[in-house]
Amino acid sequence: MFIHLRYFLFLGFFFHFLVAGKAQQLRLKEVSINLEQATIEETLTKLAEQYQIRFYYTPDDLSAQRLDYLYQNKPLTNILEELLTPASLGYFIYRDQSVAILPQEKIATLTAYREQFYQALDGQLQRGTSPQDIITIGNDQPSQEGSTAKIVGRLADANTGEPIIGATVFWPELQNGTVSDSRGLWETNIPPGNQHELQIQYIGYGSFSRQFEIIGDGFLDIKLLPVATDLATVIVLAEAQDDNVSSTQAGLSTFSVRSIKDLPTLLGEADVVRSVLTTAGVNSIGEGATGFNVRGGAVDQNLILQGGSILFNASHALGFYSTINPEIIQDVALYKSILPAEYGGRLSSVLQVDMRRGKQTGSRVAGGLGPVTAKLSAEGSFAEGKGTYLLGLRGASANWLLRQVNDIPISRSEATFFDGNLLLHYDLTEKDQLRLSLYRAGDDFSYNQEFGFNYKTASAEVNYTRKIREELSSELSLVANRLSSSRTDLAGAESGALLTGITYYKLKEVIRHQEEDWSWTAGLETILYHVPGQEQTPQGATSTLPNLKLEDEKGWESALFGEINWHPWEQLSVKAGLRINDYQYLGGRTLLEYGPDGNYDLSNVVDTLQYASGETIESYFTIEPRLSLRYQLSPEQSVRGGYSRTSQFVNQVFNTDTPTPQSQFQLSTPYIKPFLAHNFSLGYFRNFRKNRWETSVEGFYRAIDQLWDYQDFAALNLNPHLETELLDGQGRAYGLEASIKGRSLRFDGQVSYTWSRTERQITGINQGNWYPSNFDQPHNINLSFKYRIDERQSLSANFTFASGRPTTAPIVSYTNGNTIVVPIYTERNQLRIPDYHRLDLSYNIGMNKNKEKGFKTSWDFTLYNVYGRKNPFSVFYTQRVNQRRDFVANRLAILGTIFPSVSFNFEFL
Repeated sequence: MFIHLRYFLFLGFFFHFLVAGKAQQLRLKEVSINLEQATIEETLTKLAEQYQIRFYYTPDDLSAQRLDYLYQNKPLTNILEELLTPASLGYFIYRDQSVAILPQEKIATLTAYREQFYQALDGQLQRGTSPQDIITIGNDQPSQEGSTAKIVGRLADANTGEPIIGATVFWPELQNGTVSDSRGLWETNIPPGNQHELQIQYIGYGSFSRQFEIIGDGFLDIKLLPVATDLATVIVLAEAQDDNVSSTQAGLSTFSVRSIKDLPTLLGEADVVRSVLTTAGVNSIGEGATGFNVRGGAVDQNLILQGGSILFNASHALGFYSTINPEIIQDVALYKSILPAEYGGRLSSVLQVDMRRGKQTGSRVAGGLGPVTAKLSAEGSFAEGKGTYLLGLRGASANWLLRQVNDIPISRSEATFFDGNLLLHYDLTEKDQLRLSLYRAGDDFSYNQEFGFNYKTASAEVNYTRKIREELSSELSLVANRLSSSRTDLAGAESGALLTGITYYKLKEVIRHQEEDWSWTAGLETILYHVPGQEQTPQGATSTLPNLKLEDEKGWESALFGEINWHPWEQLSVKAGLRINDYQYLGGRTLLEYGPDGNYDLSNVVDTLQYASGETIESYFTIEPRLSLRYQLSPEQSVRGGYSRTSQFVNQVFNTDTPTPQSQFQLSTPYIKPFLAHNFSLGYFRNFRKNRWETSVEGFYRAIDQLWDYQDFAALNLNPHLETELLDGQGRAYGLEASIKGRSLRFDGQVSYTWSRTERQITGINQGNWYPSNFDQPHNINLSFKYRIDERQSLSANFTFASGRPTTAPIVSYTNGNTIVVPIYTERNQLRIPDYHRLDLSYNIGMNKNKEKGFKTSWDFTLYNVYGRKNPFSVFYTQRVNQRRDFVANRLAILGTIFPSVSFNFEFL
């Protein structure tokens, strides 16, 4: 199916942008419009859609006469005068955002009462009303008798443009309702031919109540203004339609920005990964560990996407923070094991982080200060609203905090990190959009002036989307990304740096088709990997280390994928897909040839093979079916299951507890096979009390039929023949996840429990018997709660428990001629370190509503590790003094005390 290419030509690109000043004022805006035989109302509607201008008027005041309206780059004010003067109407521009249209006699008398009019209009906007009385939706009535009109709407914050998630949308006369999803979208089916009232309510926003005449299908774009609301007056009027029951995708968890920021923070910084860890089936081995584990998978078996860019390092400060800035994200989706066909290259999961667009009207500057962190974001529009920008910056320095510790090695240590995001969106036409995303991050850590770690990531993405037809769209993206890391020993004869990293270039095209009862997705993806060989360089005049560098590696991973989402009838929903992968390991490289018995040992080498640059050394072809099924037993309960075949061609090599900057990236080679797995999932989902309580029980099983692990005392660094240190085998992971979520006006809570096992069977380890993997933690419990005291104040709590993970320990020892003590270890991972548990508390004072100054502030007070648990990151063993054959266990706790923090946040509008 794929042609094996010998040479790959990468087309570079250079982008230059210039944003100067704010967008033009509304009264100076030039617009173009081309309408034939249209009414004034139709012309205003077109202007509103095309240029995001809000018009307020009474429909009876407008003439119904149809004329040709042809304007090219003409000031908006001139067009309004030509439209309105013949009908004795006038207008005035309200706060450079909206246009109010009134009879001229009212405009003439308005000057003396303009401030009162503004106040009255403000009140109407906050209540969700406008001077219009009834809005008509649709043009043509449905052709079939008894059919309904499909009303789709979008809710957004009128100031920021951000979607409003979880708002109640209710048609009281029909007793029909729903809630807005993570994109602010909602959908209902309404009988046509009558007038119906629509009510929308959400805490912190003015309620919306309007009359609509329903003729046919239509779309509503509604923006709500934030207001101070008495919680006691807000009533949930509708039964929510919840994804917990109705979603087709198996193993999917979603997170909103609000839920991420609700959790207690470490030193005042909200964190995406910590939110993911509250989900059943997801865990981490503790503080100081990078990344997360999903359903028994290793850290490097998760595909983390920020937009379309793959993040190989998702952690700052050796695991204490994630590299994803919550200020720039739209929403987050975690696919556990059962992956859509669009995603590939990893065994365990996909964490998709979608980034939001900057404000299309006005501008916003926000920031925050914590004990060690600082953040700043800015957003707004340019090019008369056709373009938007969003800039997010974060930085941290814990140096001053470390110097306060009463421990000399720690007080001489340093830790800093930074990251920055720039997102530019530009509307080329009504159907074409261009996005540029730039990302830069870095970490520096040194311990007691003895050794240090360093990470650096740089990424650029260009994304072009086109709406071909109403139901058909295309998305093309180009990504370039580079990660470099190093470990440096700063003192002694072996002082030096060990450098490694990975670079990739990705091209992806996706076509999406959406109909009412079915949809499909198809596309292709190709990624070129370049892994520079590990490099050792001496540091300082006294260093005796030699200069060493391994050969570079290259691999090319390509895929075709397609998926269909079908609703054959109301109860059943099917999502079926196929992903076809072709991976090629490329030269130039020098490889050893081993004997025919398959023993990869230096004593079994029979030849040395040299491959030219770009030559295909080895290729792997995999077919990956994907399937998710949902059967809805009733509106409140459903059964959902799925299967996916996954493969992985890029791994991190580390035999420590967690990846470090000296861990290297390893591509699949003729001797190091790709990981292959079958993933199964089946669950029961039930909601109670009008969806205020969501419950689920879900079981999973993963059979890994191709896997490798390290032999005892493996030498991994600067090893040009890594296959000699690896042993092949298989793996399995299985478990049961249960969760309960509850929400009310003042209270949100979630409890999740996971029982799971993850095991390996490797020839040459533990006599070929099954043994626990390094991250096998049978029991995981997460509890998170939030209580809203009033409109601004809230309390949050989070509790985490995890079983101690496996370890290998000395149990006896013997002496060799009374000179050398030789420890005897257990078989691999047969003992466990102590259990992990932690309680965090947070008190939040939310944003104030100072509209006059356009300035808002908030405060976060957090206690991390409230009862000062000395959670072990690892356990190591030392020989007891004066008892040479006795070893004592030592607990290494990264954070062994309570960590209080205060952070201040601000926002300019």
